[in-house]
Amino acid sequence: MSDFSNAKTVDGLSVKLWRGESMALIGMDVDEPEPDLVGFSIEVQSPGSSGFLPLRNRLNFSYGGKAPTAAVDGYRNYPSTDAPFQKFRWIHFPYNPKGGSYTYRVTKKHMKADESLVSGTSVTLDISLDPVVYDGFLEVGFTRNFASSQAYADKYKNNPDVIPAEPDEGLSFEKVPGDVYQWLGFEAYQLIFDLLNDAVADSTLEIDFLAYDLNEPDVVRLLEKLGPRLRAIIDDSKDHAPEPSAESQAAERLAKSAGPDRVKRMHFSGLQHNKVLIAKRKGEAIKVLLAIT
Repeated sequence: MSDFSNAKTVDGLSVKLWRGESMALIGMDVDEPEPDLVGFSIEVQSPGSSGFLPLRNRLNFSYGGKAPTAAVDGYRNYPSTDAPFQKFRWIHFPYNPKGGSYTYRVTKKHMKADESLVSGTSVTLDISLDPVVYDGFLEVGFTRNFASSQAYADKYKNNPDVIPAEPDEGLSFEKVPGDVYQWLGFEAYQLIFDLLNDAVADSTLEIDFLAYDLNEPDVVRLLEKLGPRLRAIIDDSKDHAPEPSAESQAAERLAKSAGPDRVKRMHFSGLQHNKVLIAKRKGEAIKVLLAIT
């Protein structure tokens, strides 16, 4: 097993795992698929858990008009042991990611003439989903999902109060309590706020900031706390330019806290979509955060 993949073949069923950032891509292949092969069940044993739990599928067979029992949350979440995946790849996003080794069990599922499911060959193998920092040099973080995703609908019931109706309302928006913003922002959220909180707490650090969209109220509040230790360039293209825009509001607030000569407005010949934070000590950069969309 390499650091980033693990593969195994048993009786013509090949399974390979590729690790991502707190997620795993699972690939399946069958040398000679049987006529009654109808898909695969995938089960996972998470770090610290005592047994396997099936990953869930939103599609299912009718089984003569009777569907398998869905999850008690009221959504179409059927265990893949009863509703096998009819694909040769699947991505597993752990519901509550943990560091450590995840063990996956992939099983061929066959259907008899009476529509009953029968398990066939299984392959079991594991992979570590620990966060990776490359020798203290590089760390990659992702956001989890947009608020339009099915996972968000399942977990937060499509709460309409989570996000402001218009982008320019962001700086005056009152966030709802709970972990919804951390969930949506995932690793990227943590990286951004860790860097800003560290800079606020350490008076020897300065921040150079290049922003495109700037309508996140907690980010702007932390930037204000830096006072003159902040230098910022904020986009003024298209909808960002007018006085009521969130970007113009943020620029005005930061000009008061950091000083008017420390905050500039600009854009490239078209749009500049860069979001960059540079933490410096005595003029030397010690950490750089680059957000790519």
